[in-house]
Formats: sequence, structure tokens, C-alpha cells
Amino acid sequence: MKRKVGDFDIDWIGGDRIEVTRDNPPRHRYQYETCPDRRRVKRLLLTLPEEVAGGDPLLDADRCEEEARNAAGEFLEQENREPAENDADP
Repeated sequence: MKRKVGDFDIDWIGGDRIEVTRDNPPRHRYQYETCPDRRRVKRLLLTLPEEVAGGDPLLDADRCEEEARNAAGEFLEQENREPAENDADP
């Protein structure tokens, strides 16, 4: 389920991967691997700079990475707070 956390749009892109997209300039996308239980961010897999005016796009992306990681952590907390669809009463 796609969610907005702060200045980021976050969604699952695989069984244990999430993509975090900064929606304000400078725009960057980050892909993180999660722990198998999907409760914690394990590591940054990829940084993709987008819409960066001037400067060094990767340096700009590095400056925002901690904020993106925190948003990813909040996303996982929200995902784990919601009851699973299979747990719903018939």
C-alpha cells in the first residue's frame, strides 16, 4: 500500500524492498531492503537522483538520505500497525 510520510511517497517494490521518493525538489528516489520480517530498514540499495537543478545530484541525494531512511522506518511502523487483511472477520 502506497503511503505519504512527510515529504516522501513510499511503496513496496518487492517482497522485502521499498521505494522512497522525495516529492519536493530536489527529487530523489531511494530503494531500501527491509529485514525479512518487514519491520526494519536493513540497508540502502540504490539512490536515483531526479529533477536536480545544478550541483552534484548524488551529493544532493546523500544529504536527504537520512530523512528518507527515517520516512522508510515510519512507513514500516505504519504497515505493521494495520491488521492484515487475512485477519479480518468474515
